Amino acid sequence: MVSHGAPALHTPPGTADASSFTHFTTDFHEHHRATATESGLTYMEYEPAYRYGYDMGERYPDKDWQTLEPGIRQGWDTWHPGTWERFKGAIRYGWDTVHARL
Repeated sequence: MVSHGAPALHTPPGTADASSFTHFTTDFHEHHRATATESGLTYMEYEPAYRYGYDMGERYPDKDWQTLEPGIRQGWDTWHPGTWERFKGAIRYGWDTVHARL
């Protein structure tokens, strides 16, 4: 689990390196179209979740999702209270995108 002293809990979600993140925006757009269009929210509303998951994957490449999910959720809820259930799929997809290339 991410500790209380971990930078992930004190950095706004979605602060991933923009140049690395942009290499995957097409994938993120496609994922949004396939999974989130029923929510009525646009890709731009989901992009912070993709960025946050991507950022967490970059920060913790040697950790698995199951171990870090509670801390990742806590970090997300710090900046976006009450929205974890809506955005957790996009956050996980951002995470998985990083780990797929390791």
